[in-house]
Amino acid sequence: MIKKILFIFFTLSLLASCQEGKFVKYGAFTHWSEVTRGPASVNNHSIQEEFIKFQDPNQIAIYCLRESAKPKTCYLDNFNKTISSYESEKGSLGPTNLKIVTETFEFEKVHDKLLLIFESYKAPFKDNIKNLVQQRKSFCMKNAEHDSQRCMTHYLEKDTFQVLNKINSRNKMNGAEYLFIKSNLKNHLKQELSSVNL
Repeated sequence: MIKKILFIFFTLSLLASCQEGKFVKYGAFTHWSEVTRGPASVNNHSIQEEFIKFQDPNQIAIYCLRESAKPKTCYLDNFNKTISSYESEKGSLGPTNLKIVTETFEFEKVHDKLLLIFESYKAPFKDNIKNLVQQRKSFCMKNAEHDSQRCMTHYLEKDTFQVLNKINSRNKMNGAEYLFIKSNLKNHLKQELSSVNL
């Protein structure tokens, strides 16, 4: 009973955070950076950082990927509005900085970064996912006489939340990020579970 109440409370707070505005300004993804072997480039870093502090483009992309049938168009519209808001509040970017910002935060680059973030969030739980798939396989082989393949994905939602909540406890995502990771994780688990030979 307490678990159900906590789940309902969490769901309502998640929905409230998603509906505060179109998209939030920042989140856990805002401060994510890819670990690379080479030295980080410092060229044009300040305008990019300043723009991210105003509005994280990841949050715009997440919103558009979830809410629009044409996410790229949605992203460009909202990104251009954000640039206009930035310039009205902080002054003109000027042609050089405008070019840097628009090239740095192109939809394809932001989308690719979101997929890298998903992979990096999922990576520490690779063993959990592998064990979950093995447990589901054992369960389905014992309990599903006729359609064991269907059994593999029958508990997909439950299995997704099992891993998702572990990811969230480590990363403290906002509502939109949580739903983005959930969607990608669910697709990943569906592929993993569907590909098991029984």
